[in-house]
Amino acid sequence: MANKYKRVNSGIPGLDEIFSGGIVENSITLLAGHSGTGKTMFGLQFLKEGLLSGEKCIFISLGKNPLRILDSYDVLDIRWKKYIGQGKFILHSAKLSSLADAVLVLEIILNKEDKFRIVIDEFPAKLNTEDNGELLEAVNNIVENTINFNVTAVFISGVFEEEKYFGLAATALAPIADNIIVIKQSAVNNNIVKLLTVLKSKATLCDKKISELRVGAAGLELREAGAAAHVEINVYIPFGKLIVQCIREFEEKYPSIAVYRTQKPAKTMRKIDTPSSKEPAGGVISLGYNEVFKYSQEGLLLDLEEDYIAEDDYIKEALEACYYDGKLYGIPEDVYCKSLIYRKDLLEKYKRKVPETWDELVETSGYILKKEKNSELNGLLFFCGDGAQLADSFVEFVWSNGGSIFDKEGNVTFTGKELEALKFMKDLIYKYKIMPENSYLYEDWDIIKKFCAGKVIFLKFMPYIMKEFQGKGAALENKVGLAPLPGMKKEEKGYGVLSGQALAIHKNTKFPQEANKFLKYFLDSGVLKNVELESGYPFPAKISILKSKEILAKKPYYAACDSLFENCKNKYKEIMNYDLISLLIKKKILPVIKGEVEPENALEALAGEIKKVKRHKIYNKIAENTISYLEKNFDKKISLDDVAAAMRYSTGYLVRVFNFETGMSIFDYLINIRMEKAKKLLEDIQYNVNEVAIKVGYTDVSYFCKIFKKHTNSTPGEYRLRKL
Repeated sequence: MANKYKRVNSGIPGLDEIFSGGIVENSITLLAGHSGTGKTMFGLQFLKEGLLSGEKCIFISLGKNPLRILDSYDVLDIRWKKYIGQGKFILHSAKLSSLADAVLVLEIILNKEDKFRIVIDEFPAKLNTEDNGELLEAVNNIVENTINFNVTAVFISGVFEEEKYFGLAATALAPIADNIIVIKQSAVNNNIVKLLTVLKSKATLCDKKISELRVGAAGLELREAGAAAHVEINVYIPFGKLIVQCIREFEEKYPSIAVYRTQKPAKTMRKIDTPSSKEPAGGVISLGYNEVFKYSQEGLLLDLEEDYIAEDDYIKEALEACYYDGKLYGIPEDVYCKSLIYRKDLLEKYKRKVPETWDELVETSGYILKKEKNSELNGLLFFCGDGAQLADSFVEFVWSNGGSIFDKEGNVTFTGKELEALKFMKDLIYKYKIMPENSYLYEDWDIIKKFCAGKVIFLKFMPYIMKEFQGKGAALENKVGLAPLPGMKKEEKGYGVLSGQALAIHKNTKFPQEANKFLKYFLDSGVLKNVELESGYPFPAKISILKSKEILAKKPYYAACDSLFENCKNKYKEIMNYDLISLLIKKKILPVIKGEVEPENALEALAGEIKKVKRHKIYNKIAENTISYLEKNFDKKISLDDVAAAMRYSTGYLVRVFNFETGMSIFDYLINIRMEKAKKLLEDIQYNVNEVAIKVGYTDVSYFCKIFKKHTNSTPGEYRLRKL
């Protein structure tokens, strides 16, 4: 009987075997269960399979905004927006009372030529002919369309009074469904397990035994009930299909351990202190070096074992960034620092060597600019606008001049070296004129585009830009070099801010031994090397990967990295309370870059601000905690009273302390966070402006656009066009 009917793949591993090869085409499946059982993910996975098979798909939600629903299921690893843009994936939001409107939409869309999949989510658990006559009429019309056109549908419903026919006695959907699947949750060994049962199946003598439905690395999958994993860990490692494959292989080797791949890290590690009942607490997570330092200070990370790795196989500076108080809290993934990117072809053309001092760079730039006679050519560019990178640039120039922000006793040490560094930053623009006067308006992508267009000789930039120049036909192919940043004088080294990612384990991990086992398995799996071969972010922290012949053949510029890391510093270890100090630096240095304030006045004011922070340690901690709260909750609608309540201070007191410590109001700081997040989101074409506004905490898109333009001097649309 099974072979008589055409079938479609469900997209749920294990389910098609139950249905003897797949769900019968042109059938209707009723999927029922309580909230939290995975019904919506089931429906979306069914649609994903259809899209990947070339079918057209329609998703109708009778409750939430379908776009918002899609945003919640990144684990399915599909670019929904691409299919929406191609007209292959159609979303519709309808209230229960207006399902008839959805029927009209379907009648317009459906045709005889294409295969369709339809999922209708959030049918009520109680649906009877007496109370919902018009709704049932609309449902019957949808059923008729399923018969008349090539449509395979899934209706998703709640359940009511489970003791009566598995909770389906109160719904009129059961009699019209060709297939019925019920999901329920049960407590097993102190874990919540999802159990799936097929009650009815069209043209299939299917196995009616209960199966376990679980969330795997790539979504839902079925396994035999009783074979459930007893240990669960979270993993956030953003390597797409490579990490998915690694998780699958790990679970095959260790079937008692279930690995949940989370697509987004918690907004802060502190959120994992109160784990959701739906997911296991803690786990393995990818963190920036700055986060490893901060969270290990706060006791939020597990101390890793001494024999975890062969330490001599890691770049020393990367490994040092993962140590705190003599203990290892992270395993470096990659490492990078600001470097000098230069036009190798122009230096060779004019027989100039790579500058080792900033004076040499100024002289070389001036010489080449004079010879080239190109009014569009700039000698140097680096980010010096209203952003955190401006503070990084300032401390890099200070370090490269032998200066520092604090002395060994923790006192502010602005001597002649710091002033000399700041004056030089200004002189690059107004005296030597190798940078444009509007440099402070340039975002990273503006800088990259100018360099790729051949309009810049030197960049002070992160080395990831080198990827733009590799491969046949690439911009400036074989014309770009990489070197350490220059020092201010011959006797001084040039220093860049150290950055990178590391893998760590949260202290609240329920099963730390198993989390350690997964992390070790991952490090030995070859994923990191494959990431480098596919794309990767320079540079891998593991020397055996960095020096691999395969890697160097694909990325020859990796050979130049040896000298880079000798000249880098970890800003969080060098400058305590860097998040707060950098805010003060940016605020005082930007007017100098704009030519509005003299360097002497700016440094004097900056020293005063930092000294205030040092004098008021309690205030300092209050400001830091407030900043942390804002970074966690920037996407929510929050008031001053909300912030004050979270900090457990009166609103007036908190406002005064925060302003005293930072020189900014709480909401000015919140707006800064939101605008920086918005910029990043606008660079991703899958989000429209309205979605970006919502994601950064604005429900009124026109107000968001107004704030964005005030902050960036461009509308969100204009900003996006510049970036794409």
